[in-house]
Amino acid sequence: MDAAKDFAGGTVGGIAGLLVGQPFDVLRIRAQTLWVQRQGTALSHAMEMLGKEGVLSLFKGVVPPMLGNGFQNAVLFFAYGTAMRAISPDGKVDEASLAMVTIAGSIGGFCCSFVTGPVELLKVRQQVDEKKTGLGTVSLVKSMVTAEGFSGIYRGLFATLVRDVPSYGFYFCSYEQIRRLYAGHAGCSLLEVPGSVDFLAGGVGGCLSWTVICTIEISPPLGM
Repeated sequence: MDAAKDFAGGTVGGIAGLLVGQPFDVLRIRAQTLWVQRQGTALSHAMEMLGKEGVLSLFKGVVPPMLGNGFQNAVLFFAYGTAMRAISPDGKVDEASLAMVTIAGSIGGFCCSFVTGPVELLKVRQQVDEKKTGLGTVSLVKSMVTAEGFSGIYRGLFATLVRDVPSYGFYFCSYEQIRRLYAGHAGCSLLEVPGSVDFLAGGVGGCLSWTVICTIEISPPLGM
C-alpha cells in the first residue's frame, strides 16, 4: 500500500509541476544552448522567440514530459520509498538517519534517470527547434531511431546520472531535515507535520539541490 501511494503521489506531483514549470524550462534550455553565442539579453531573445514562434513556443517539448514525467516521478518516489524501508532500522523510516535518507534519494535518482534521460532528450530537441511547427514526438522518435539506432534515445544519459544521483540525494536530505527541525520544535511526530511544512520543505529542498548541481545541469542539454 505504501509503495502504491508513493507511485500515485509521484505521478500527480510530476504532472502538476510540469504544467507550472514548462514555459520557464523552454527559456532555460534556449538560454543554455541557442542563445549562448548570440548578442542580446535573455529577455530580448525571449521576446524575439514569442514574436516569431508565438505564445505556444513556451510549451514546445511539453508532450514527452507530459507522457513521461508522471512516470518519472512515480519511479523516483517508488524507488526512494522502497529504499528507505529497506535500509531504515526495522523498516521504520522515521528513525532513518539523514545519511540513509541521502542514500535512498540517490537510489531514487539513479532509477528515474533511465526514464528522465530519453524524456529530456526528446523535450530538448523539440525546445531548440526554432521552426513554428516542428516535428511531433512520434515523428521525432522515428527519425532519431532511424538515424542513430535505439541507443540514440539514451544520448546524454551519463550526464543525466551525474546530475540526478547527487541532486536527489541532496534534495531528500534537505527536505527531511526541514521536516525534522519542525517536528522537534513543535514537539510532534513526523507523521503529524502539516502539509504546509511539507510544501515549504519541498520548495527549499528543490532550490538548494538545484543550486548545488547548477553547473552539472547544463551538461545534459549540451550533450543532447
